[in-house]
Amino acid sequence: MNINGSIIGLDKKEYILLSSIGSETQLKLIIGMARDEFKDYEHIPFLIAAMVFIILILASSWYTFSMLRRQNIAWKKLRHLAKTDSDLTYEDTVKLIEEISKDADEQVMESGNNTYLTETVFRRFIHEKDFSLENLKQGFFRNSFSEEEIKAYTLLKICITDTFDYTNSNDINFLRLLVEKQFNSYFSGDYYLYMDLSYNLWCFVSSESYQTLLALLKEYGAEIQKLSPFNLLIIQSSFVETFKEVTTLPHQINSLSSLLLEERESGLVLYSDYLTEGISLHTYNKEVESKLLAFTSTGQGDEIVELFNKLYKENFIDVKLSIDSYKWLLDSLYASAVLYCSRMDKTQLPSKFTSVSCAKDFFLKESGPCVCQKDSAEQKLINQIIEYISQHFSDMALNLSIMASDMNIKENYIYHFMLTRIGQSFSAYLENYRMNKAIEIFNQNPELQVNDVALMSGYNNPQTFRRVFKKHFGVLPGDYRISKLT
Repeated sequence: MNINGSIIGLDKKEYILLSSIGSETQLKLIIGMARDEFKDYEHIPFLIAAMVFIILILASSWYTFSMLRRQNIAWKKLRHLAKTDSDLTYEDTVKLIEEISKDADEQVMESGNNTYLTETVFRRFIHEKDFSLENLKQGFFRNSFSEEEIKAYTLLKICITDTFDYTNSNDINFLRLLVEKQFNSYFSGDYYLYMDLSYNLWCFVSSESYQTLLALLKEYGAEIQKLSPFNLLIIQSSFVETFKEVTTLPHQINSLSSLLLEERESGLVLYSDYLTEGISLHTYNKEVESKLLAFTSTGQGDEIVELFNKLYKENFIDVKLSIDSYKWLLDSLYASAVLYCSRMDKTQLPSKFTSVSCAKDFFLKESGPCVCQKDSAEQKLINQIIEYISQHFSDMALNLSIMASDMNIKENYIYHFMLTRIGQSFSAYLENYRMNKAIEIFNQNPELQVNDVALMSGYNNPQTFRRVFKKHFGVLPGDYRISKLT
């Protein structure tokens, strides 16, 4: 087919003629169009683009409308559930809540911001609640470093010690902005900052080197103290090398801050220094912790027993720890338990320890049934003694003679055996065990009366119980009970 075109003039108008001739049929087709009309069709690409744009706007509006409508329907269903005796099932309720949250997160992410989930996870992280480590990781690794490059993580808590000097919200806002600005200048955005409802500032920070990080944090701590309108206590956790170990950091901060805030301390305090030096609190330090974790991971149950016996003797026989020191010892042991679980990839953490015996039971259980024993016969007898006392400690008539008779062992033999193998006499061990149980009962059921706790701990005379409790912990049981109630 041959196509030809030409422009001709007719009656002061220009026309475009197109002609074509079929190669086989020899038929000729001629089409004419005024040039003015043809120019109108030059805008067709613009018209098409406009139509596409309009269609996209309509589609976007429809999507937004449908999403809002879907979310509104979910909200209406939940409100209906709250106001009436609806037969909506628990599974349906959870599905509605997930639908609302998902829609809200999508809107936030479309705006270019982090979702509320990141802040929620971080809040649960610092308050030692269950949280998703993967979600925390996603929220943290959004800056310049990758997980492979980071070799040191630490957590900080910045507390206002002179709370009575709060003047107005502007001071708090200034402190928050100051902390954020200084962190940004020191760490180039490689941190996560959060202010809780008590105006404490938490900062999760990392670096390629813990030496570099420590130097920067010390310099930062000194500078922030100068610029802040408040007296600040800055508590820094120890350093961990892997992200999975960060689960141990909040407990370090929380256990130390409760102690230091009561003493109205200020300045930068390092958890590692506090634990290493002991500050005359107890004899459990980093060296003992390393031994305990090594014994637990290698199944050396007898070494764990020996370690706890020595710990008990040094902190409850040689000296009498105060209530605060006793709490700090339990917190330190629990931090070690969390660290052990982290290293062993255990997702289920133990409950907070209410006594030293609870801590010992945990580490013995984790060491496994196949433990290395220096002398199986001696270890078996130690276990029998410990088990017997744990089952009969509440018996007010219990004494060494009764236990020896029940176990069919000579009284003088078991007396010397406990002194040389366990490190305590029967009466000292029983008294310490009963006091630990009394603390445990108060912690779990503070509404119980002192006389009831005395009977449950094996004391038929409340006055004797009060005297022994005061000797061990430096406070009367009634005062300790009130502290747990409040």
